[in-house]
Amino acid sequence: MALTNEQAKLLFGLEKETELQSYKLPNPNEILTISLSAKDERFKDELFSLDISRKSLSLKKKTFQKRAQENIVLRRLDFFGGHHNPTLSFVPNNLENSIIELMQKYTDVRFSNQTHIHFYIDGYGEKWAFPITEFDFIESDDIFEQTKEFCRYCNIAGLPTFNMKDLLCMI
Repeated sequence: MALTNEQAKLLFGLEKETELQSYKLPNPNEILTISLSAKDERFKDELFSLDISRKSLSLKKKTFQKRAQENIVLRRLDFFGGHHNPTLSFVPNNLENSIIELMQKYTDVRFSNQTHIHFYIDGYGEKWAFPITEFDFIESDDIFEQTKEFCRYCNIAGLPTFNMKDLLCMI
């Protein structure tokens, strides 16, 4: 089921919490999926997930994503990834002007080995991405800081602690 831009914005903006207070970050070639729940009782039945993926041979490449309704990616942060934005063929309804401006600026742009963030946009899914320099992200090479920063960005309350599984996690 697709979401409208208003629904996506509302679901993304909800304050969420994790089931556990501590998680072990994945090693290279592993994925960690964390179940989230909305703190607002009206949205308690909504399913949210936070995925931390290191499914790459490159040690720098990682993907963090926040999903709603099990499979709708609201945001996806790709570290040192590649992506090609579509051509802006239509301007979706009820989308923030700042996002429309970014779509115009980055229409048909290719990212190569560059950290970028994907947005869910009605009619496009998560096909649009923008450099993280366009947003208020703290850039870091440390997976712990990257994870905490993405959790803060995704409105995850009471940030859990993240530990390494073993020494490979630090790479």
